[in-house]
Amino acid sequence: MLLKTSLPMVHTELNDPTSLSLCAKYEFLKRNSVREAHRNICEMLISRKLPQVPQTSQTKTKVLRKRREDFRESTETDSDSEERDDWHNEHNEEFQVDFPIQKIEADFRTFNLDMLVKTEADHTVKNLCWRMFVEANILERLALRDAYTKNHEELKELRNHHFFKDKHKFDFMNITRDYGKVKTVMGKSNTDVSWKLEHWRCQKDGRTMIWKGYHANFYCCRRFQQWASEHICYCLQRTQEVHLKSLKIVTNPRNSWFPAVDPFYKFYQQLGHHSKSKFLDKSMPFIVDLLQLELGWFDDSTEQNMTPTRMLMHNFESLKTMKFRKWTESGKPENRIVLTMSEWREIFESKEWIKAPFLDVRDRNIKMDARNFMHFEKIYIHLTIEDIYPFSQQIKEHMNKPRIVFVVEKEFNFDAAARVLETHYLKVEIEPLKFLLHGGKQIYIQLWSGVLQIVCTCEQRIPIQKADVKAAVQKLRQ
Repeated sequence: MLLKTSLPMVHTELNDPTSLSLCAKYEFLKRNSVREAHRNICEMLISRKLPQVPQTSQTKTKVLRKRREDFRESTETDSDSEERDDWHNEHNEEFQVDFPIQKIEADFRTFNLDMLVKTEADHTVKNLCWRMFVEANILERLALRDAYTKNHEELKELRNHHFFKDKHKFDFMNITRDYGKVKTVMGKSNTDVSWKLEHWRCQKDGRTMIWKGYHANFYCCRRFQQWASEHICYCLQRTQEVHLKSLKIVTNPRNSWFPAVDPFYKFYQQLGHHSKSKFLDKSMPFIVDLLQLELGWFDDSTEQNMTPTRMLMHNFESLKTMKFRKWTESGKPENRIVLTMSEWREIFESKEWIKAPFLDVRDRNIKMDARNFMHFEKIYIHLTIEDIYPFSQQIKEHMNKPRIVFVVEKEFNFDAAARVLETHYLKVEIEPLKFLLHGGKQIYIQLWSGVLQIVCTCEQRIPIQKADVKAAVQKLRQ
């Protein structure tokens, strides 16, 4: 749709190149995109607020904008939707001024080069614009990407070259879901270096406010969770050059002034879908030491918890520790169900799960079947005295490695647990609180109250034939 203005007058005192460059610099200091800056300057040039010199421009300039009548309240359905927002269809508007967008594009490049390129020339970097991207930290690079289409394309090309200053790399990411907000903190462990990214839902006019550090901009989109997922996945691309010590996704407590409403539901799903389809080439996975997820925003369902978790884990080359907790502040009865992860077979059979040495499910609202964590070296679990016998039976049935350590909470009563086990199993006299679970396989369980551990061992001796010994000796001599 093309709208025409009826304002032929332009401000000649602002129409010289120096003044226009100064206006452009002001727009860029506000972190406006090239399109926004172009539109604002065109509007300024035809404004009636200052005395104008009678002059008619023979040239017309088109700009893209959102009309005020298109702004409408954002509903929770809008925010949770994964469909593309129709607000992306901006309207063309025509101004009778001679100020094409190409003029401001050059100012945009000059402004950012002056702001970001501070060091001596790096001869390994292709050109000056690439140096600008290399010098930028993660939020500055994200701002450059969002502000100018050409930057977006060049950053795609740069991605394959792994350029990033050491001082701008991050090794942890904490994502916090809140009602109407997604907050992300990236930083370097054991330092004060961090970068904050926030996405806010503006309910009344349906826009999204995005904070990149201390700079905020409005985006004409009702899908704030889509923006958050897209930006987080883009930032995670940068971890290809280092590995993450931790990736944590948690939920804030409920809002006391609006306790009947749960936080938004679909963010975790959207993040999972973005991670699968829009970021990280499958041949370029990254390393995570700790993956911490707060689950149970819904009932014990596969769709809401397992599927996005699997999509996210699919990009991990290696994973050391997985930590799961359940969010328990929901006001909905179906959200109070204990998580059993009974339908998580796709994750339990994945290489990321099988290769990880540590698991932390120390939560009274999570009860996993023991067969699904028998390959871990150390597991942090919530265990009660009532659970100790069924737990020992699962160990007896599914133990498949020489040693597994379970770490329990301080409240666990080791003496009471020993009395329960003593009624069902043979106690080993020469070692404290050690019980034989399976005589044939020589499976034992031992309680160590001093270190809050339950150690399970399989001590079965595999018979070695004499022929095998002789062959082994000959092989060593060779």
